[in-house]
Amino acid sequence: EGYGPFFWLSALFAALVMLAHNITALFALPAVLLFAILLCLLSERTNRLLQVLGAFGLGLMMSAFFWLPALAELKYTKTDTYMLGGGLGVQDHLVGWFEWVQTSLLPDYWGDERFRIALWPALLVLPALVALFYFRSSRIFLPLTIMSVYVLFIIIAQISVTDVLWLNLPLVRYIQFPWRLIGILSMCIALLVGYLVTVIPDRPGLQWIVAGLIVVSISVLSLGNLKSATSPNWYEIEESELGLKDLFRRGSMGFPLFSDYSPSTMSDDSVGLVRPRSDFSHMPEDDVANPTIRVVAESPFRIDLNVDAAEPSTLRLHRIFFPGWRAYVDGRRVPVSATGSAGVVTVELPAGTYPLRFQFGPTTTRYLADLVTITG
Repeated sequence: EGYGPFFWLSALFAALVMLAHNITALFALPAVLLFAILLCLLSERTNRLLQVLGAFGLGLMMSAFFWLPALAELKYTKTDTYMLGGGLGVQDHLVGWFEWVQTSLLPDYWGDERFRIALWPALLVLPALVALFYFRSSRIFLPLTIMSVYVLFIIIAQISVTDVLWLNLPLVRYIQFPWRLIGILSMCIALLVGYLVTVIPDRPGLQWIVAGLIVVSISVLSLGNLKSATSPNWYEIEESELGLKDLFRRGSMGFPLFSDYSPSTMSDDSVGLVRPRSDFSHMPEDDVANPTIRVVAESPFRIDLNVDAAEPSTLRLHRIFFPGWRAYVDGRRVPVSATGSAGVVTVELPAGTYPLRFQFGPTTTRYLADLVTITG
């Protein structure tokens, strides 16, 4: 039937999901792809499989400039240390057999049960599942059945017995928190409960009344505990206390400036980068004469300097090193390394007068990723 607008839209949306949030893409895209494949196979429309896989593959190609370097260069970051350690690993957030659901009808947004499935959706989905398999509407029975399997799978995925899968399937452990899957669960439950309303006997206004009652009940229950004052992170603050420095300090307390994707060359005490510069006036003079350096041009990815050095010396640039940083002395490329607790760009300077350029550019992996995107 050709590749119509839905094919191109599907590819575009797949690419946008990859670009929006990499962790969400780890489970959202596979869930959607599996759903589409199962629909094609179980509905005997295998002729659509090629379009489904093609749209998904095209979306990956369109976003390859983003995700391909991220995966290939993961080894240059502290992702494993920060995302999978210190209580942030998947295994630290799995629960017991009877702990996957909250115990109160009013959802707990702030307490110990805040990352579990709310009780009222769990109660609503039971009659919805019964209605689905009792009435078996031919048109939507198949997609809703797949969603029912998703509901069961996501609930089981919250339980500690699934830690083997979480820890051994490729990349899955980077999802970090099993409760991230509850977003998919919520959508599936919403559609299943919507189907429940449609099977109510067709009497004038009855379906609308039931739907209205469900919406009102859910709204009341959802908003019952949704008060910022009940949050343990809530505190009173006067307007006069607000300022850029204060907001910066408060933000860095809750969200470290250097974490998930910090370069592996940085040490844990490198937060000193965000503190005032130390006073070097009391330090003894170095035996090596400092070179004279003049900044000619500066941008986030390139710095041009003029250097006049009486003897060889070491220059540390105030830029955190990551593969892609290069240095050129009088047009000749020289080795660049990472030194110090912050892992800053460092180069050994020869004696003489010459132009020096630091430049951050693509690596072979990034060139390849760009080529894949352009091809797509």
